[in-house]
Amino acid sequence: MNYNEIVQELSDKNWKKINIILSINEGTIGYDKIEYVDYKDTAVFFWVRFVAIGDLIESIRNKYNSNVNHLSKKFNKYQIEIYPNGEVREKEWWDLEKEKKDLLDGAEVFYQWVNERMMSMIFEYEKDDNLVPTQYDDDGDLEYLSSWDRGLFTFYINEKEELEYKIALTKDGIERLLDMPLKDYFIKEILDHHKITNEKLVTEWQSWNTMELKSLNYDIPYDKREEFVRYIYQ
Repeated sequence: MNYNEIVQELSDKNWKKINIILSINEGTIGYDKIEYVDYKDTAVFFWVRFVAIGDLIESIRNKYNSNVNHLSKKFNKYQIEIYPNGEVREKEWWDLEKEKKDLLDGAEVFYQWVNERMMSMIFEYEKDDNLVPTQYDDDGDLEYLSSWDRGLFTFYINEKEELEYKIALTKDGIERLLDMPLKDYFIKEILDHHKITNEKLVTEWQSWNTMELKSLNYDIPYDKREEFVRYIYQ
């Protein structure tokens, strides 16, 4: 791998080591640390845009994807040390604390994804069954109106670790139950969320088998989680 782009960023500096640590997960890759050490042993921050080292980033990403399912080879941290004589040392490892933080960060906003997917699935299901009210706008174009203004989605993982659910929708104060099949990928994500929070995040997350999500048929603000989602064990 060619590291000239990195070295060129320091062409006007006197340095004895470049130290870069990258943090990687399934969707992103970013700098944990990027610095050079001068001859006074002072660590100095600098910056290299990813676009300038695109081949390197792509190579690391491909290696991550190839090894992520191999327990002995997977990594989420990657370190590169470069020396003025051209020597390069590379090291990768799995950071358990980072893994837990990534899982917790994802779990804490999972309800946002559930709400967005449910709104989309309900609209498509009801549109296909001609259940969504319509009207023509001022230009004569057909537009779809909302068939509900409040919803309560209940997801229950039973003793067989199967998903049971109920979809209650309210419009103008009148509640109805929607018998809509859920997509396979959606069911898998709910079950995965249950497993992650009850096993890998057992000390950070209360035990649960039921998730209740209130929806107002629009995106839920990130700071309103406690008002819209509840995890309980029953």
